[in-house]
Amino acid sequence: DYLTMGMGIGTLMGTYAFLRDFEAALKQTQAIANATEGQMQNLRKAIMEVSDSSRFSAIQLTEATTTLAQAGFSVSEIEKTLSSVATLATATGSTLSDSVDIATSTLAAFKMSAESMPTVINQITQAMNLSKLDVPKFMLTTQYAANAAADLGISFREMLSATAAVSNTGIRSGSTMGTGMRQLLA
Repeated sequence: DYLTMGMGIGTLMGTYAFLRDFEAALKQTQAIANATEGQMQNLRKAIMEVSDSSRFSAIQLTEATTTLAQAGFSVSEIEKTLSSVATLATATGSTLSDSVDIATSTLAAFKMSAESMPTVINQITQAMNLSKLDVPKFMLTTQYAANAAADLGISFREMLSATAAVSNTGIRSGSTMGTGMRQLLA
């Protein structure tokens, strides 16, 4: 039966394409992180576990690991933070890429270590769930005001609370919020 054969060939081709893309993305992460084959085996396992328990494919998660490696995370730090990033994206309805950007930018601006990632992500998620704050607003506010806040000794949690409070006043633009906060801090 040609229909069954065609479906079987299509399935095999799809599986091959997935494996090819997955391995290519892993190789990119490995090169950026300067990781050993053993470290990559552990990372591969972590990616598959997070993929099984989240809405993200293994390829999407592997692309996120590449971004985390570009941000200076070690393979072991990536393994520990990948689930948190997927949780943030799921809880806020954002993309995995945006969640990685938010988390890594926040850690960098406030000079926090990768071990802080789960706490930071929990705080961001809670602030977004309890206010009108959303991912685009927070990304822009962080872009405009996080470094100024950190330079003045304002903690991440204080900036996040202020951002959530301001978002509840009806300001809809993240750039307006970020610029206003930066001017206030200047």
